[in-house]
Amino acid sequence: MKSFFIFCIGFSLLLTGCQTALDLPKPTYPSDIDRVSPEIEQRRIAFAGGIFDLRRGDLYVAYPYWHWSVPNVNVGFFICNTGSSFRFSRSLGYWDEDENIFKEEWPDEGGTYVERALAKLGYDVKQRRRSFFKDQLKKPSAELLLSMRIIDMKMNMCYIHSPMIGSFLERSGGNGVVTIEWEVFDTIREKILGSFVTKGYGAVDEPLQAGEKALLMNAIQDAAENLGRSKWFYQIMTTMDPVELIPETIYEPLKLTTWSKPYHKPIQNQYAFIRKGIISVRAEKTSLGSGFFLNNEGYALTTAGVVGDADIVQIMDVNGTKYQARVLRRDERRDVALIKADIKDNKSLPISTSNWSSLAEIVYAIGTPFSNSYRATITKGIISAHRYMVHNGMSYIQASINTAPGFSGGPLTDENGNVIGIATTLSTNAQESNFSLFVPIDEALKALNIQLEQETFK
Repeated sequence: MKSFFIFCIGFSLLLTGCQTALDLPKPTYPSDIDRVSPEIEQRRIAFAGGIFDLRRGDLYVAYPYWHWSVPNVNVGFFICNTGSSFRFSRSLGYWDEDENIFKEEWPDEGGTYVERALAKLGYDVKQRRRSFFKDQLKKPSAELLLSMRIIDMKMNMCYIHSPMIGSFLERSGGNGVVTIEWEVFDTIREKILGSFVTKGYGAVDEPLQAGEKALLMNAIQDAAENLGRSKWFYQIMTTMDPVELIPETIYEPLKLTTWSKPYHKPIQNQYAFIRKGIISVRAEKTSLGSGFFLNNEGYALTTAGVVGDADIVQIMDVNGTKYQARVLRRDERRDVALIKADIKDNKSLPISTSNWSSLAEIVYAIGTPFSNSYRATITKGIISAHRYMVHNGMSYIQASINTAPGFSGGPLTDENGNVIGIATTLSTNAQESNFSLFVPIDEALKALNIQLEQETFK
């Protein structure tokens, strides 16, 4: 009997020794990017989801172990052997998308590992976190979305289970490599920017419950770090010229004639005339905003945020007279809108489109803060910066003026009272800041395709 037992053990070891585990070459990282500098302006990205894209019947896992059991009796044991290069010939796993062990929680869990890996490298990642108040929190949306497709997966797993004890002691560990195709989608331009393939290596050295899933998460995180270190991903996240993909305007040219001559004296000399060209604007479903007349035929500019989706808005001039105005054009991306009231011979403001004001130059913002009782309020500051925002591809004038709610759509003028910009909805919602952003007037007119012609006096 003793000799027979030794023969069985030896024969089993001989069988297992003839089989090799799956070959898993460990992927190497690209050396393009070590870490993103905090000084680099980025576009924000969020993880959108992932899928398995393996074919049914693909070999994806091997279980190297030595197995002994008594035939027809529920007695036996497995000797975990994941560190060796042996496997039993029947210890193979083939992909079945209807029964795979990863199909339940893995996309959400995998997304967390992707976000951590990219954030660790310094990228601007909108990370999800669980909160009791998630429905009440309003977080800024990301400009870019990242998806992943697992197109190949190979694992060597050690699986420990004894029928004598039960399934509650099941443990698994091992190592594996995944191949992932990443895709980046631009939400503003509604365009897929491209795809990139990386590999990721994962290992679970000490067998544990749900070891296969833990191994997969580690491999996904490794592949995401591989992505973050690539020049391809870095350029997408830090490109400084994304606006070329967006049409400049959807409108036909509109020529408007203005009689307002540029001012050349300090604003105090003609503010009594300037304030008559300022209006308050209110749409039915939005809060109070501001605007100003472009010419003496009732055409005026305000922001898209003020008019919302309304076709008709109410305006009030500095004397308190109310009019209805039609919304003719709007550009939500540039946050500007053109409205027209059925009035004539109204006062208007001169427009300066020649160039932007210089840094530290004195400027004035005019608008209606809080209520109509404060219409045509003027406040003073300086040009503190010229900004280009990567997240939306827009240029802005930054001025050291704290514009209160209601200023949105009002003009920013130079020291003489010529309009150089428009207060954005974004700035007037940020009351805690000591500066505001303004849309350059030439870009506002360009977005709406308005061409101003100066009528000369004879």
